Amino acid sequence: MVDISEQLLTLLENDLSKDQVKVKILEHKSCIQHQRTYKIKVKFNCDHCLHSWTSAQDQIIFYYYLNKNSRVLEYNAETFRQQCTQCKKYQIPDIYTEELIRVSEWFSKAMIDILFGIKKTLKGKPKESNMQDHHKKELCEACKLGKCGIQNEKDQLKKLFGKLSLGQ
Repeated sequence: MVDISEQLLTLLENDLSKDQVKVKILEHKSCIQHQRTYKIKVKFNCDHCLHSWTSAQDQIIFYYYLNKNSRVLEYNAETFRQQCTQCKKYQIPDIYTEELIRVSEWFSKAMIDILFGIKKTLKGKPKESNMQDHHKKELCEACKLGKCGIQNEKDQLKKLFGKLSLGQ
């Protein structure tokens, strides 16, 4: 797990300042009330064997407390490492700047929706991906921690539909 709260702080402050929402990094994890997860595309460069790859399956999880009366948002944000397919060493993702901006805008929009009931339409969408491989849960740190949105989604579908055959 990689804490990226500092990377997002200025973006969130800029997105929420016009609505007079104060943004702080959450100091005590016991204050967490809610969480939101966003898929992101990232790049990995292995420090050990120099292998590089991209993933459209990474995610940012925001843990937050939003005080509606004082308009204070306290949050932490984390993303997850992946193991290199070549040497199996965990690597920290490089998050594309446009992905950080997009996620900040979407999270800020969600906070404004909660505070004011205002539905804003955003144009930003995830970075285009030509990914050919499927999610590799054996290399995914989030899967190993039970926090992977991709794996949780697959598990929910299996639970709902089992081994349903759709015919030929």
